[in-house]
Amino acid sequence: MATVIQNKLEELDFNKQLAFAYLTCERTFPNCVYFSENFNFGNPTLLREAIDFIYNSIFQNGNTDKEKIEYFLTSIKQNTPDTNDFATFHATIAMDCGGVIYYSIDLLNKINSEKNLEYISTMFTDAIDCFIQIRDDLDYGDENFEEKILNDNLMQTEIALQKEIISYLAKIDKLEVSDVTTLIQLQENNIRTLSL
Repeated sequence: MATVIQNKLEELDFNKQLAFAYLTCERTFPNCVYFSENFNFGNPTLLREAIDFIYNSIFQNGNTDKEKIEYFLTSIKQNTPDTNDFATFHATIAMDCGGVIYYSIDLLNKINSEKNLEYISTMFTDAIDCFIQIRDDLDYGDENFEEKILNDNLMQTEIALQKEIISYLAKIDKLEVSDVTTLIQLQENNIRTLSL
């Protein structure tokens, strides 16, 4: 499934890839805020600034301000938890969500784009995977372990949403602000915090 999504992502032009990244950041951001507020770590305002920078770069064919990109890469790392420092599954979720923002900013460097797109599309599904395992107390030894996660409504919704966003972006000729607004509205009901 991830390979199909990634292949379709790679077929999009750069601005559309950046729009996909931005939309994914918007879905992940509430989890970064939740972790910061509940575990007293990080500054979500800096992550929000990074997401806004991505949005503003969409219509500039990618922002080439290397200093600003490096600044955001450093600040995202500093505001993304290390799972070794926290005894909660929320650290894994926040780490994956911070990773989405990190690789979305790194996409602006226009190097390793294929890897960055892969991380952007899979890190949030990894966070959802972690949440489902904890929520449902799944046993890794269960022969239906992967199937239970893949068939969960949360996972199915995220995969369907990614496909729908890519399909929309592939159909339009030139990306406009109104397109991003439409896609934000499309995903509005799927922006949620993964918490018990």
